[in-house]
Amino acid sequence: MTRSTTSHRRFASTIAGAAALAALAAGCAEDEPADDAATTTEAPAASSTTASDTSTTLAATETTSFFVSLSSEGTTLHSVGADEELTYGWNHLIGTTMLDEEVAEIELLGSVDYTDGSGTWSGFLTIEAETGTLGLRASGDAVLDAATKDTAFTGEMEVVGGTGRFEGVQGTATADGLRDDDLGGPVTFTIELHLTEPTG
Repeated sequence: MTRSTTSHRRFASTIAGAAALAALAAGCAEDEPADDAATTTEAPAASSTTASDTSTTLAATETTSFFVSLSSEGTTLHSVGADEELTYGWNHLIGTTMLDEEVAEIELLGSVDYTDGSGTWSGFLTIEAETGTLGLRASGDAVLDAATKDTAFTGEMEVVGGTGRFEGVQGTATADGLRDDDLGGPVTFTIELHLTEPTG
């Protein structure tokens, strides 16, 4: 009887100890941080922020070129100097072209500062179409060929602003032109536009 009682007591003690250890282990497991769960939650948030930031910086750039012949609608020019070799003044030139399959009116308000037919020019170019208007600030050089009397023009432009389909666009343009007449005569230009439209 004594052995039987001791054996039962040891067995009960063993069961009680095991239960206590199990409870202690369960408590420790609840207190430990869930590292894997935290990592999984943070990853999608970081990815979402990155995608949002990128979308606001994307932009579509379009390059378009057109040819136009501009005729003078009005001009005021002055020649000064011992041999009247210095010429300055302004010229109002207009023309019509096709831009992206629609008719566009082109206007150039230009000023000149020449010595013996060569020098600098500057002004504003306006492109007016049914779907919108684009304004550009221009400046460049004019070089007179003494042999042919032709004047070659080169220029750089930057967008001032626009309306309609040109509203909000930014960009630049290049211009290459030729005048085979006296100062104030018609000028032909090839103009290449590089326009950027923000998407975000």
